[in-house]
Parts: sequence; C-alpha cells; structure tokens
Amino acid sequence: MALSVEDKEELAELFNSTIDRHVIIDPLIHAEHHESYAEDLAERKVKRERWEAVYRQVMGWGIIIFLGAIGTAVSTYFYAHIYKP
Repeated sequence: MALSVEDKEELAELFNSTIDRHVIIDPLIHAEHHESYAEDLAERKVKRERWEAVYRQVMGWGIIIFLGAIGTAVSTYFYAHIYKP
C-alpha cells in the first residue's frame, strides 16, 4: 500500500511534533554531554598512546632477546665445532 503525498506530509508533521514534544534537551545538559564525551575521547587517546608505547617497548625487548639467542647459538656452535678444546 503506497502512501499519497498528503499522507506522507501528514506523517512527517506527526513525527516532527512528537519529536518536538518528547525530545527536549536542556542546553546545559547538552553542553555537559559534549564535555563528558570530549573527556572520554581524551582518556581513550591517552590509553591508546600508552598501549602503543608498551607494545613498542615489548617488541623492542623481544628483538633484543631474539638477537641475543642467535648470538648465543652462534657462539655455542663455534665453541663446540671450531674451537674444540
């Protein structure tokens, strides 16, 4: 069942009047919501930056450990096969 143009206009007016009646936000509360949202975004940014720093540090130590393990393996190989005490 298709709506006529008049029905669509009447339905739009009904929706708008209902929204105007029921969704009234105090400007101070609205400003508080924006401030709270901005603070939340700032906190998320700090947490994300902190985790990125931790990730970089852990990866750096992982690379150092990996290279140390390779060095130890090479040293052990040379000691066992070349030096032969």
